Amino acid sequence: PLMILAGVFAAVSSYRTAVVDQDRRYIRQVLWHYMPPRVMEQLLRQRDLPTLGGESREVTILFMDIVGFTPLSEGLTPSEVARFLNDYLTEMSDIVQAHGGIIEKFVADEITAIFGAPVADAEHAVHAVEAALACQRRLAQMKGAFGLPPDRRIEARCGINTGEMLVGNIGSRRRFTYAAMGDAANLGSRLEGANKFYGSRILIGQRTAELVAERFELRDIDWLLVVGRRRPVRVYTPIAPFGELSDTDRAREDAFRAAMESYRDGDFAAAAAGFTALAKADPIARRFAEFAERYQIEPPPSDWNGVTTLTEK
Repeated sequence: PLMILAGVFAAVSSYRTAVVDQDRRYIRQVLWHYMPPRVMEQLLRQRDLPTLGGESREVTILFMDIVGFTPLSEGLTPSEVARFLNDYLTEMSDIVQAHGGIIEKFVADEITAIFGAPVADAEHAVHAVEAALACQRRLAQMKGAFGLPPDRRIEARCGINTGEMLVGNIGSRRRFTYAAMGDAANLGSRLEGANKFYGSRILIGQRTAELVAERFELRDIDWLLVVGRRRPVRVYTPIAPFGELSDTDRAREDAFRAAMESYRDGDFAAAAAGFTALAKADPIARRFAEFAERYQIEPPPSDWNGVTTLTEK
């Protein structure tokens, strides 16, 4: 009987190893490169196998790109570029994953991350904004990092948008990746690029702002019409966690808000004065000071409604 029991135990163990646990090993093999361990373990507990296909759900997507990467890379050898990118992408993706995001892809220096899938996260928008702010703080501490000259600091632009997207495994039957697709995802990419226009470092879409408004101090930047869309979207930049603004920073944000109200009301002289007072230390205010001064010389069209239209991505 003991030998029979031992044989049965061995058979059950072998079956479990060969068949039952095979799914778990497969999921780990597929997902561990781009998913935080805690998210992967949740997925394993659900016993969901990754297969081609997707589902529509509200998630938040983050795009992050290095400012001035092309001129930076021109001064490096190919091996130095590779080493720099590996170190930078490791540092930033670790922060993103620590806040619950999964890495969708790397494209040269660009990082794309998804929050809120495949495992549901009720605070996906909050976690995406937290990750972006954490990345900015980390980069600010890293002057001379990644083998750069001691006085050189890397800066990055982030675009974050929340909306209904198709999320799932996209690709061929032999090779696929977890991705988010749809108009809301495309807008996130456009917001990353729009930072160049405003001089900002993080831009978030209107739905993201609605979900994080009680957690972060937000600056209302503009009504923006990006390439490929027919309707403008209201864009914001997060300043700090809610309630953590200093008195000086609060006064600056109040002054920016007052100048913006003048700008949208068409009082460009008052707007120019307000933005110019902030412009020295505030790239966004400097940009709007330029707009307001230009509109004093060349008034906008009679049907101008305060919407900024971008003509390039």
